Amino acid sequence: EIEVLQSMFVIGEDLSIERNNGGEVELCITVPSVDGLETNEKKTLHIFYNEGFYPRQFPKVFLTGGWKEGRGTTFHINLIKFLSSLSQDEPMVFELFGHVQELLSEDHGNEPTLESMLIPHLEGGKEYLAAKA
Repeated sequence: EIEVLQSMFVIGEDLSIERNNGGEVELCITVPSVDGLETNEKKTLHIFYNEGFYPRQFPKVFLTGGWKEGRGTTFHINLIKFLSSLSQDEPMVFELFGHVQELLSEDHGNEPTLESMLIPHLEGGKEYLAAKA
């Protein structure tokens, strides 16, 4: 999956891949704006997984960027539902990316506001927000 992602996205602009000493990998993929205009705030799909355990274990998944009031939480709930429907032992990054694009295309109001209020309640969410601050 990593090699295909590197061929699809510009590393450093649309894709970053970071590994920490504990074996966790963070993939960050910039999701193109829904309307194709630069006026939309870009969102970033963050996928965290432990090397050697993915795809047997589900990754942690967050989408960051501006949200209309309440949309980020709704979006993350839908994303987690979709993630739980995927088969473990099968690569899922492309399915997640495609589902994110589909959900965003259904969200016609993309005025930037707060991050999702759900992130602190997801596994690894508090750590993610602390590292981001």
